Amino acid sequence: MGLKFVAVAFIARRIGVVEIGIFNLILTFTTLFSLVFTFGTHRSIIYYKSRSGKSSSEVLVSYQLLTIIFVVFTFLFIIGLYPYFYKYIGFEDSSLSMLVALCTVSHIIFLSVKQTILGDGNYKRYFIITVAVHLVFLLFVLLSLGQLNLKIAIIAFYLPFALSISLFIINFVWNIKRLRKPQFVLKMMRLQTKYGLRSYAYDVSNILTSRVDYIFVSALLNAYWLGQYSLAKMLSEGMLQFAKALYNVIFQYASRGKNETGNKTSFFRFVSYILIGMIVICIPFADYMIAIFFGNEFLDALATLKILIVSIYFLSMCILLTGNLFGSGNPSASSKTGLMNCVYFSAATYLSLQIFNSIEAVAWGVLVANILYFAHLIIVSMNQNAISRPIFRNFI
Repeated sequence: MGLKFVAVAFIARRIGVVEIGIFNLILTFTTLFSLVFTFGTHRSIIYYKSRSGKSSSEVLVSYQLLTIIFVVFTFLFIIGLYPYFYKYIGFEDSSLSMLVALCTVSHIIFLSVKQTILGDGNYKRYFIITVAVHLVFLLFVLLSLGQLNLKIAIIAFYLPFALSISLFIINFVWNIKRLRKPQFVLKMMRLQTKYGLRSYAYDVSNILTSRVDYIFVSALLNAYWLGQYSLAKMLSEGMLQFAKALYNVIFQYASRGKNETGNKTSFFRFVSYILIGMIVICIPFADYMIAIFFGNEFLDALATLKILIVSIYFLSMCILLTGNLFGSGNPSASSKTGLMNCVYFSAATYLSLQIFNSIEAVAWGVLVANILYFAHLIIVSMNQNAISRPIFRNFI
């Protein structure tokens, strides 16, 4: 996260407000297409490989064959329809469609490689590859600073993903040679697709919740305001790393049952105090944060950043409440609330932008949506007995 942030800060200073807005919008579409056209199957590899034991070549080959099918379909879809998306969102440079298609394809393949590593339970290798991806991105940006423009920035971001194609091919050939039951591959492909579709709506709703506001700002305002808004959001979301780092802690507490009620109460009180402290510190220095990282030309996003910083408190609590629900044995309840959050977020951001026509209005919409999601999760958690009233009193 830190390496990626530094790289984007260099890019923003070099290419300016308008093009950094287009850069973030392209990342939005490539991420969205990568999840939409893989149909949730990235989750299935971990599930079926853990059940197959040592005889897992059929599982890997079937997943990799699905990846190849998704890659071909996604590439043709983007090449055929992406110029229409560009025209709708206000940019006429349809020449980027080929680049976006290639980037999306490389992202899908990288996702396949990454999930295969996770399926092996090799978390050390997964961590190394994640760090290496961000390090290559940063190094490429630094080496190309003199010639850096929008297209080079996009290539820099997806270059590490593209390098994973060779790993994918080597691994695919190796697994084909180890196949023991080739007739089982087609059946496994159907099972993996069926398993992936169970969480498909939840995965798509999550990416829409995190990125649909970018699409709205681009369509209803322009690239300049998208650049201002996207970097304000990136700065505020740095605070989310605190909650994400503690996700597994609350998951473990919840998994142990009611005996951990006292620990959960102390945990939520601690997190709440820390988040409030971070907000109190960050808001007065928001203008310095923008100027130091991105430059004075992004100061039009100051008011937006302050509102988004406040909204991060509620979103952080939502992340931890979701972990608590999953750990308490209520994954379906958590998935349903995730879908509701997509509805809250899309409606609040779109309506606020339509009525008030400013990025500050979008930020207020994000805040309202996060408060609604937080309240919804509290009610669901109490109904599912995942939290008690003493814990609830320690949120705010």
